[in-house]
Amino acid sequence: MQQKLNIWTIYENTKDFPGKFVARRFELDQPTRDYFVGASAEAVRDWVQEEAAKMGQGAPYRLPRQPEDDTVILESWV
Repeated sequence: MQQKLNIWTIYENTKDFPGKFVARRFELDQPTRDYFVGASAEAVRDWVQEEAAKMGQGAPYRLPRQPEDDTVILESWV
């Protein structure tokens, strides 16, 4: 079975979690039901690092927010 690329996108202050940071996992461009909510960006980044290790993906690489991204997106990790 081929493993799909996991991408975690970290958001700040979304409509469903105002005042919080959220990581949501995608398989390539498809959203999954996996997410984590934290009080700080650092707590969410730590969760992403742990989840990547559990999935055997190794240490993820940070991609900064792009100018055309929604303003609630902080960064993504692949």
